[in-house]
Amino acid sequence: MTETRAGRCLCGAIVYEADLNGPHFHACHCGKCRRWGGGPAFATPSEAIRVEDETHLAFYSSSKHGERAFCQKCGTHLFWRFKTGAGLAVWIGALDEHDDLSFGSQIFINRKPDNYGFNNKTGDLTGDQVRALFAAGK
Repeated sequence: MTETRAGRCLCGAIVYEADLNGPHFHACHCGKCRRWGGGPAFATPSEAIRVEDETHLAFYSSSKHGERAFCQKCGTHLFWRFKTGAGLAVWIGALDEHDDLSFGSQIFINRKPDNYGFNNKTGDLTGDQVRALFAAGK
């Protein structure tokens, strides 16, 4: 079941709608997400995103598989997607409303540093498990 949510960057130059895959989000502990945002990325899997005006939308090719979208004006991190179009994750901090989303999982748990942890009980997946899920088309 998908639910459409609105979102925007800090300066308002980028406004979008995203079709979320469910009422949950995950924390990604991969090194690229931690370097990109200074800590784990809190993102929710999404089916699609529609940006009103892409003038200030920029992409950074962060790996051979994925790219990260951000606002060129204010730098807000917006979403991550596979270059093939097979998967998309929207950063929950850029959503207008996200308080009702539940903390469902932690991915790349094998990359999480020892200097922080969450009390929430979540499903935990290693990097290899995440890659296997996407390879299987889930």
